[in-house]
Amino acid sequence: MEVISVWSILAIKLFLLIWVWLIGASVASFLTNLVYRKPQKKPLKGFSVCEKCGKRLSVIELIPVFGYLIIGGKCSKCGYKVPMYYPLVEAFLGFAFVYIVYAAFYYTFNPSLIIVETNLELFRSAVSVFFLIILASVLFYYFMYDLIHEEINEGLTNLLTVGGFIYSLYFVIFEKNLIVLWDIGIAVFVLLGFYLMYKYLKKELMGFGDGRFIALMFLWFPLNFVLGSLWMASLLGGLVVLIIIIVKHKNWRGMYIPYLPILIGGIVLCYFLRFDEYVASVISDLLWLTSLQS
Repeated sequence: MEVISVWSILAIKLFLLIWVWLIGASVASFLTNLVYRKPQKKPLKGFSVCEKCGKRLSVIELIPVFGYLIIGGKCSKCGYKVPMYYPLVEAFLGFAFVYIVYAAFYYTFNPSLIIVETNLELFRSAVSVFFLIILASVLFYYFMYDLIHEEINEGLTNLLTVGGFIYSLYFVIFEKNLIVLWDIGIAVFVLLGFYLMYKYLKKELMGFGDGRFIALMFLWFPLNFVLGSLWMASLLGGLVVLIIIIVKHKNWRGMYIPYLPILIGGIVLCYFLRFDEYVASVISDLLWLTSLQS
C-alpha cells in the first residue's frame, strides 16, 4: 500500500510539473507575440498569422514547442522557416517556471517529507512562487524586446522605476531599514552617470537603457544579488564577445551586441548558482576585517 501511495504522489507531481511547464511555455509564446505587436501598434486580440504570407495559424500550430515540431518549423502554406528561437525560448521559460515551483514546494513534492509543510509555510511558498514567476516573465519580456528591437520598453521601465522607488522607500519608512538608502543612492548615481554619458559622450560603452535597467536592479534586488548578477554578466559578456570574435574573425568590429540580454543572463546565472550567497559572505568578511582594523 505504501508503494502505491508513493507512486501516486509521484504521478501527481509529474502531472502538475508538466502543466507548470505548459503554462510557462504559453506565457513565453504570448510575451513574444506581445513584443512583436506592440511597436507596430497591432491589436492584441487579433489572430496569430504567418510572418510572411499572413496565413492564420491553427490551434495545433499555436501549441508551444510542439506546434513547431509538428509543422517541421515551416509554414504549411508558403514554406516560411519559423525562427528556431521561438521553441527554444518557450521551452526555457517553461523549465524556469518548473524550477521555481519545484524549488519552492520541494517538501510538498517529497512524499517522505510532506508532513513538514504547515499551512503558513505553504502560503509563503505560494507567494514566493507568484512573485518569482512575475519576475521571470518581466525579465523574459525585457530580454526578447531588447534582442528584437535593440531598445528597452520605455513605458514598462518608467513604471518599474517609480514602483522601485516606492518599494524601497517602504522599507526605509515602515521597516526602518536604513541600509536600503544605499540601494536608492546607488540607483540614483547609476541613472545620473549613464544619463551624462549618454548626453555628452559620443561613444557609449553601454546604452542609457542598460543603465536604467541596472538602476532597476538596485531598487528591486538586494545589494549582494545585484553585485553577483553584474559579476556573472561580465563573465557572460566576455564569453559572448570571445565567441563572436572566433566566429566572425575580422568582421566583428562595429557589430551591435545587445547588453541587456547579457545582464538578464547574469541575473539568471546568479539565481541558479546562488552566487549572491557567496557575495554576501565576502561582504560580511570584508566588514569584519574593517571592524578589526578600526
